[in-house]
Amino acid sequence: MNQQFQKYKKLIVTLNQWITYVFYMLYPLDLLYLFLNRKELLVRSILVPGCSFILLSFIRKKIARKRPYEVYAFKPVIEKETKANSMPSRHVFSACLIAMVCLEINTTFGCVLLFLALISAVLRVIGGVHFVSDVVAGYITGIVCGILLFL
Repeated sequence: MNQQFQKYKKLIVTLNQWITYVFYMLYPLDLLYLFLNRKELLVRSILVPGCSFILLSFIRKKIARKRPYEVYAFKPVIEKETKANSMPSRHVFSACLIAMVCLEINTTFGCVLLFLALISAVLRVIGGVHFVSDVVAGYITGIVCGILLFL
């Protein structure tokens, strides 16, 4: 049983890291693409995510919701020592917002990334670093900010 748990733990941690890297590598590539091909979207694609991220971080500090491993005193599968600031999930928010930028560039690719953001949300819950409501709030906020990006 312990060996099986270790196998799943490694899978969860690896997928979480891989998906996070994919999103954070794609955003600069998105901006480069916009700079070269669609300059009219470039400034908004920098300002809206940047301002949204700062505002979301401020809201998290105000809410100061404890993380599952703090509430239930367990060691999370995804290693994290941060206290509080669980609501909403910034990882999921950022992934959704980056996916929304990609959605404007290529609909199919953007949809694939929204699905990857959903997988990331599930992994963050299974990994013990967020509650379901944290990732749902992050996902919805990312989508809404993405919609605002293109209004």
